[in-house]
Amino acid sequence: MTPMRIRSRRVRKESPVAGFAPAVAQLATVGLVAGLLLAAGSQGARVATPRADAADLAPAAATSAPARRAGACVDVLVVGIDGNGQGKKDRPGQAVAAITNKISANAQKQGRAVAVKRIRLATPGAVVTLRTKKGPGAGAISRPGLKRWKKPIRSGTKATRALVNSQLATCPEQQVLLVGYAQGAAVAHRVVQDLDAKGVLANVAGAVTISDPSRVRKSSTGRPLGDPAAATNSEGILTKLTKASGDVPDPTGTFRVVSVCHKGDLICNPSKVSAAKALSLSLSYGSKKSRSAMRTAADRAWAQVSLWPVPVSQQVVVGVKEQISTQINVVGGSPTPPAARFTPVSVPAGLSLSDTGAVTGRIDAAGSYPVSYTLAGVSPATTAKSRVFTVVVREPSSGAAAGGQSSCAVRPDGTAWCQGRNDYGQLGDGTTTLRVSPTQVAGTGWARIASGGSFTCGIKLDGTLWCWGLNNFGQLGAADKVTSPLPRQVGTTTTWRDVSASWQHACATQTDGSAWCWGQNQRGQLGAGTTTARSSGPMRVLGDQQWTSVSAGGWGTCGTTSSGTAYCWGENSMGSVGDGTITNRNRPTVVTGGIQLSQVSTTWGRSCGVTPTGQVWCWGENSNGELGNGTRTNSAVPVQVSDGGSFTAVGTAVTATCASRTDGQVLCWGDNRYGQLGPAASGSGSSTPVVAGLVSSGPVTGGWLHLCAEGAGCWGANESGQLGNGTMVPAAMPAEPASPWPPGTVVTTKQVKKWTAAKIATTAIAGRPSVNARARRGAMSAEVMTFNILGSQHTAPGGARPNFAPGRVRTEWAKNLINQRGATLVGLSEPQPDQITALDVATNGAFSFYPGNTMGYDAAPQSVMWKDSEWSYVWGNTLQMPFMGASRPQALVRLRNTSTGREIYWINAHLSPGKMQTDRDKGMDIIKQTVKQLAGDGLPVLVTGDLNEHAKAFRRIACPTDLNAAVGGETKGAACRLPKAMRVDWIFGRGSFDNTEVNQGAQVRRTTDHAVVSSRFTVQ
Repeated sequence: MTPMRIRSRRVRKESPVAGFAPAVAQLATVGLVAGLLLAAGSQGARVATPRADAADLAPAAATSAPARRAGACVDVLVVGIDGNGQGKKDRPGQAVAAITNKISANAQKQGRAVAVKRIRLATPGAVVTLRTKKGPGAGAISRPGLKRWKKPIRSGTKATRALVNSQLATCPEQQVLLVGYAQGAAVAHRVVQDLDAKGVLANVAGAVTISDPSRVRKSSTGRPLGDPAAATNSEGILTKLTKASGDVPDPTGTFRVVSVCHKGDLICNPSKVSAAKALSLSLSYGSKKSRSAMRTAADRAWAQVSLWPVPVSQQVVVGVKEQISTQINVVGGSPTPPAARFTPVSVPAGLSLSDTGAVTGRIDAAGSYPVSYTLAGVSPATTAKSRVFTVVVREPSSGAAAGGQSSCAVRPDGTAWCQGRNDYGQLGDGTTTLRVSPTQVAGTGWARIASGGSFTCGIKLDGTLWCWGLNNFGQLGAADKVTSPLPRQVGTTTTWRDVSASWQHACATQTDGSAWCWGQNQRGQLGAGTTTARSSGPMRVLGDQQWTSVSAGGWGTCGTTSSGTAYCWGENSMGSVGDGTITNRNRPTVVTGGIQLSQVSTTWGRSCGVTPTGQVWCWGENSNGELGNGTRTNSAVPVQVSDGGSFTAVGTAVTATCASRTDGQVLCWGDNRYGQLGPAASGSGSSTPVVAGLVSSGPVTGGWLHLCAEGAGCWGANESGQLGNGTMVPAAMPAEPASPWPPGTVVTTKQVKKWTAAKIATTAIAGRPSVNARARRGAMSAEVMTFNILGSQHTAPGGARPNFAPGRVRTEWAKNLINQRGATLVGLSEPQPDQITALDVATNGAFSFYPGNTMGYDAAPQSVMWKDSEWSYVWGNTLQMPFMGASRPQALVRLRNTSTGREIYWINAHLSPGKMQTDRDKGMDIIKQTVKQLAGDGLPVLVTGDLNEHAKAFRRIACPTDLNAAVGGETKGAACRLPKAMRVDWIFGRGSFDNTEVNQGAQVRRTTDHAVVSSRFTVQ
């Protein structure tokens, strides 16, 4: 037997988020994904002369996310001026960076927007000041060398003055901190003198001068920092040998210059220390020797910066007519109380703001209400900064709530109504009867409701929390597993504010700002720092954040806080946590990018949020354009949705996203195969917002393949009556033609047990048509895949894999995997009839299925699918094989390649699992005999399927029939050399294979418990 020809083969053990840029994807494969998407910061322009303008902004690593969000005006502008030849392009050198990096880190921890700008100086090193390295440093200095060394100071001072003056004029509330080293320290020295002379030091926190050549004796800065420090009465090289420029301004309550100078440093303290050592000292400020002094200098500078207070709380979310009593918390300010003083500027009617930051009152209409004020430090008094605190007022009812394949709503009279799927009692009417029209939930006095699909939760006007439906993971909020078709109370607390439900977990907030989650937790979606399978009751989400909203979706959760910062946690294989990685998180993790969000929504693999100013941002999976930015590339960091106006709320479904604008119009983006983009949308989908033709009066929520909005009803898929319009429309391709094949040959289980494998094979192929010459000629290639799709019965509650997503959801993901690989021949294992139908619709009718659902339940799980544009059906039958003590029909087809006319035979089988070795042995023998008998027709033969065997499958099928295996190995005569990588899912064929992939990546792992094997199959 000819050894199999394989040009390339790979086993994918860990896939990055599909659609990431190639460089990121390659790194993600080996696990280096954290923060990669944040590495694309803008680069400043390269200049030959000193200058400072917008192009000199430091890249992303030196500019905080709030700064990038805020644009030119930030809270803190740090100006870095290098010396002694340090610094490159926009990045400060080691000495300056030792200060600026720590200032930036501290600022970001406090939520201050910070930007670092570097003044580019082409400076020579300190060595040019020496005529010799021998003797004492002070005596070895060369006057011409010193003149050359100090030359850039003049242009650097001019550029720095221009930058600082421009920034103070453009951003009068912005703080400024100068950090200079060597020649840069002389520049900082001169600039603060100039600012003091102009009386504009009010917003200048100070400067850090490192190795300042302009130091004067008994400077107002006191003894400098160093290891050891230079003496107080020492002076710098320019003061000592040229004209002195004078001292820096005296410190005030809000201004201070911090000096760093080692004793004997050639530049800031020329002395009797040897020239070589003095030179070394002048270059040591980025080294370990200077670490302590530099850390102390940064701390002292930061103490000056932090005297200006900044608010932590930037928003509160309340209901209409709900009494508001909240405190705008601050960080920084005076170290002794009171730290800050608030002065109202513009306060909406119904609200008041005290000088201590207390917001009180009540708003009677929904909307977003900005409270503008100024904030200043007290003792010492700092200049006032303008700030805005947003009060987001929501309708008292959650309106229409979509979840899974059901929907619910609260009506103005306090009654709750639900419709759709009800097999677990999730509609709350005491039955398990599917409802195509709204049915009333037991009880009254409802304020909010949230449907997760398998269960539902609601909050009553008295603040009590109730849940009903499935309870296999404790999603009804208690330790038991008893399903309840009627609402039952969760604990005795009466302070619940809002609730959100996913398929098998829920989260809610209380009036004290705490957040709680319960139910399934295998991916850390409860935010409690664990991945235990389930909870025994509500568990408090970790952290001391004041939560304003939460959203539970899929295997993850997101929430917003009073600071406007958004957090997500749980499953993250598609980047839905938004932290730049695909690593699962079991505790709240900040959504990167510095965006402020007032509302979030999350689903399987994707999250979106709305800013107080009406922008929508999304992150995670984007295979259908669900991120709304005009691409179909996944993103593990937030991307802004293409402009569609100003939005108030966003909702996420599995394959689509919708949001309501301030004018009530609903816009949607993503997939539209089930009408998820609304009645006005056309086509199969859109990667940017399109008008849905709906007007809402409140929030938008998403189920699996449908969405609802308050005042607009529900739209999208209606497979279980979830739209509540009195109808139910099962998913199906419109006007599908009748199948061209007859029923398969009937062979009973009794006959399978009695007959030989050869007789079963002979019976199955007896009716095949003859093969003409054209069918045997011509080269042909096809992308072949074997895919155990994991039957929906296994992942349903009570099945063996309840921790997987439901079959309906996973079918959408299966479609993505097939499309990404470009497979045109797919052998399926385990699909249930509902998954066959769903795959047909998900692939837009591009594939034919054999036997699909045309021969009953037993035949469906062994179906094959081929792309109609490349293949046409010639003949088909079923091979009856033993299966788990009985028998099942397995697919056998002959297909014609539409471009070449070449034909192939294709067998797809799913053999018995576990200890049923006799069944598998007989099944493998039937496959072998069928392949041998078909050999006389002169057509290539493919064999695919989950054979539940490793080495035996290769030895009993490939070797005796001269078939190659996609994953390798070879046969020579009676000997078999096994492939190195074997799975139970096989592709065999008479022909060659290349570009084989054994995919066990993140997308596969969430879809099935098998690897997905695919390969290019070629025959000559």
